[in-house]
Amino acid sequence: MTLLFMLSFVEIIILVAVFLIVVVLPIMAIIDIQKSHFTVKLQLTWLLLIICLPGLGAILYYLIGRRQKLKR
Repeated sequence: MTLLFMLSFVEIIILVAVFLIVVVLPIMAIIDIQKSHFTVKLQLTWLLLIICLPGLGAILYYLIGRRQKLKR
């Protein structure tokens, strides 16, 4: 049997949640940073944080970084 068939439903849900946090959320954050208006220094800081700490960096960006956008 493959590993996927040996996992319980709860374990599969946890795996999907971890995948979303570690892979999808950072990709969405990087796209949002590229489309947003930040100073170059702040943009590079957030990108480096997300690249070095994908899950945590993306969560911090959505909690803190989105408020730091430049006003138009």
